[in-house]
Amino acid sequence: MDIKMNWQIFLAQVVLLISLSCSCSDDSVNTGNKNERIKVQLTNSDLQYNGRWQINEYIASASTTGSSLKVAFNGTGLSALLSSDNYGGDGFSYLYVIVDGDDSIDKRKVIRLNGIKQFYPVVSDLPMGHHTVEIVKKNEAWGVVHLHELQVIGSEVVSLEPRADRLIEFIGDSNPSGWSAWDDKDQGGDDATDGYYAYPGFTARGLNAEWVNLSVGGFGVTEGMGDKDLTDYHDKVHVYHQTNENTWNFENNNLGRKPHVVVINLGANDYWNGATKADIKSAWKKLVTTQIRPVYPDAHVVFANSFGWAVNEPADYLDELLQEFNAMGESNVSFVKFPWLWGQDHAVISEQAGFANILGAHIAEQMAWEWTPVSYSSLPLEKGQLGNASFENNLLGQRPDGWRPIHVNTNASYQTGSDAKDGNAFVRCQANDGVHQAVVADEGDVFILSAWAKGSGTGMMQYRFRDQGQSVLMHATQEVVMTEDWQEIELITQAAPAGTWQIDVVLQAAADAVVDFDATEIGLNK
Repeated sequence: MDIKMNWQIFLAQVVLLISLSCSCSDDSVNTGNKNERIKVQLTNSDLQYNGRWQINEYIASASTTGSSLKVAFNGTGLSALLSSDNYGGDGFSYLYVIVDGDDSIDKRKVIRLNGIKQFYPVVSDLPMGHHTVEIVKKNEAWGVVHLHELQVIGSEVVSLEPRADRLIEFIGDSNPSGWSAWDDKDQGGDDATDGYYAYPGFTARGLNAEWVNLSVGGFGVTEGMGDKDLTDYHDKVHVYHQTNENTWNFENNNLGRKPHVVVINLGANDYWNGATKADIKSAWKKLVTTQIRPVYPDAHVVFANSFGWAVNEPADYLDELLQEFNAMGESNVSFVKFPWLWGQDHAVISEQAGFANILGAHIAEQMAWEWTPVSYSSLPLEKGQLGNASFENNLLGQRPDGWRPIHVNTNASYQTGSDAKDGNAFVRCQANDGVHQAVVADEGDVFILSAWAKGSGTGMMQYRFRDQGQSVLMHATQEVVMTEDWQEIELITQAAPAGTWQIDVVLQAAADAVVDFDATEIGLNK
């Protein structure tokens, strides 16, 4: 009996010592065990849902590009039970993960979702402590993301910094949805699309605002667009995913306030679908008067559109539209126009940033907000300039920002090395391939073009004066036999003919050549 009692006392002491030891470990004091998985309620008030979401205690769903979930926690990681419904594109949805606010382009992490419901390690192996993670839907609205469960690895969810007071809503097509933004050949699909790095995201962050992006590739604003008339979905959470709970509650939703600014970038698809100028202007007016004003009576409305798609495109009559709104008694509206000068391709990241610099400055002036310009932009600042003239900037990892390949199957490539003529980068062109950049030009302009080149075979510099519909009005080429040393190629244009809209500067290698180009310049010959 005594032996049994002593043994029980001994075991109790051992258990007590183990308990005391565990309670004093570094992993557990005030933070919990770093390997413990804590389930987070989807309706937890410490979670921040940005964009339009359907949320209940069992599931949270979003589809519009740029929609995001932000969470702060004490721990080492985050995992999520996710699935997706995909109604088009490549059949996948894509999420961009931002850890501790670091959205550096070279540190991007992307999760690809298929239709299978499964756990994904959103982020792991972080140092034990306080972290924030934002999960952003980056592709088009035909991919619907469902969050079924969220787990913190460590301790608990904690409160985030207060939300930004400012909110901007974007309503648009493939331009603001960021279609093919990671592919300068405009051949990319859902994986190359990115709402976070499209101009709505850049603009909102530069204005310290949150944003909602109701933009869908291929959509328009006129009845002739059929089921791709975006005005039919302004009061919806999802465009493609129709459910019984799909109505967006303008008064009570996850955003908690109404937008201060609404940006409308629609009309290009209507134009290509045969809509007239009168059709498009009428549809814009209907959108503002019957859909936006009833729910956002105080929001400033900005019409934005891009030049360079075609003659008599929607951007040509935004100023006329504004005058008609003013005549109707609607004064809380304005417009901006983007220089879409490289042709009929979609904007890539650096060009989207250039659009944001135009729009952000405009909104800041209209709303008396502060604006922080986007450093990623490659658009030239004024007439008679080239963007990224010495090829130093390269976001896409393919070719220099602001320069487009002249062929889809291109072998023109971004290069770095100490043998660059200027800085540390240049572009290499091979076998009838090259790069081009278009900038503003007007009738009567005469330009001086120059570039440095070396290599083998023949290098060529060309200019093409184009009209707004992208037809070539005049062109000329300067050819130079290459050597292993840098030499300058110069070309003075003729006077730009009537109808000139842009000058397209082309750097190219002949069929037998490999040519490196660097230190380009363009200037007006006054």
